[in-house]
Amino acid sequence: MNIKEYLQKAEKIYHRKPSLFKTLSPQQEKALRMRLGLGKTGIKCSYKDIGHHFAVSGQQARNIVTDALVHLGLNSLTDEEDS
Repeated sequence: MNIKEYLQKAEKIYHRKPSLFKTLSPQQEKALRMRLGLGKTGIKCSYKDIGHHFAVSGQQARNIVTDALVHLGLNSLTDEEDS
């Protein structure tokens, strides 16, 4: 499974049990919501955009999102690039 498929699973989790997102750190929750387009605008942000928001690199933003996915139990992530 690639990162896109894990993101799709995370989105399904959000719609079924949004309270699970509250188990994430505030940074992880915000980054994952931005990546999935679950914010006010509904626009899916790139890792570069998320990194800009948190004043970190795009790769660091990807790591934050990956850590959030692992925390949600989606822990068999690959190193496929998706920005």
